Parts: sequence; structure tokens; C-alpha cells
Amino acid sequence: MTEKRKKYLLTKEEIFKTIDNLGCEIDEEIREVVIFLNLLGIETTASCQGHTNWGLKHFWVDFIFDEYDKMNQLLKGCFKDKRPFEIDILGDYNRYICRLQPIMKSKRKESKINLLKFEKYLKRKYFKTMD
Repeated sequence: MTEKRKKYLLTKEEIFKTIDNLGCEIDEEIREVVIFLNLLGIETTASCQGHTNWGLKHFWVDFIFDEYDKMNQLLKGCFKDKRPFEIDILGDYNRYICRLQPIMKSKRKESKINLLKFEKYLKRKYFKTMD
């Protein structure tokens, strides 16, 4: 087993154990994106896959502001100039965090398709880079 594979499995195990303030695990539809963002050096702070009956209907992932440029590079690498996601800057207890989310006019099904595309891109990028 390669070092990358070992690191992926350890990070996956760690993410599976992560519980939020509401006592919930990281949502299944967003979990792999969260894993690969962290493996690629983007520290995530919160996430949600979205809800059909309350709250936001689309997914979102919060990450540390310092990794804004790195996230933009990943989005550009995956989607070129036609980006289906946006990054908002939010305040959080004397520091800034960023939120990756679909552009508001996109439909939930379209957002899921783009999220899966981004997940596959992150996976290829992580396993392709050198140990």
C-alpha cells in the first residue's frame, strides 16, 4: 500500500469520527470532497450536503481564508473558466473563513453533478501528485 493510500485511509477514518456541534457526522454526499480538500492542504472547518425540507438546499464547505488562492486554483483546474461554484468570505470569531458553494441560480441536481465532478478531480489530483 502506498503512503498516499495510507494517508487517505487515515484521513477518511478521522473524518468519519468527526462530529459537529449538533452531534452529526459529516454528510455522506460531501464527505469525500472534505477528505480530499484536507489531503490537498485546504483545512475545512464546516460543511453540509444541503437539505430538501429546511435550511439551505445546496451543499457548502467552509475553509480557512488563507487557502482561498489554493481553492481557486483547484476550481480553475477542474472547471476552467466556467465555474459552477462561488467562494464567499465570512467572518468567524476574529478570523475570516471562506464558503465554497454552488452559484445560487444553479439547480440542486446540477450542483450534485458538479460536486461529483469536483470530487473526482480532487481524487485524481491527490493520487497523481508525488509522495
